[in-house]
Amino acid sequence: MPDATDRSAGSFHFDDASPVGIVRAIALTRPDRSGFDAYVQANTTSSATLKYSLDSGGTWQSVSAPYYPNEWTIPVPDLQTPFSYQVSAGTKQTTVATVQLSPA
Repeated sequence: MPDATDRSAGSFHFDDASPVGIVRAIALTRPDRSGFDAYVQANTTSSATLKYSLDSGGTWQSVSAPYYPNEWTIPVPDLQTPFSYQVSAGTKQTTVATVQLSPA
């Protein structure tokens, strides 16, 4: 087996026991490598809100998902930018998590 370094751990986050329900996120590199799309899914039948930051928590944006399934795809402008997020539904919320692509 060839030697290889696993660089995948930061490119996804699975939380199967969050207060909101199962929440999963993955960074999907665009074919032209101009950036990536952060895909987040929350398995809750309640309406949910995604709060996200592209500057390590300096500023936050919010996007609602008023109906099931609660899914969001957020464009990230380049391959080095971390995508931090938190999902809330009703009075419950996840902890802040971050997905990003590791350097090649």
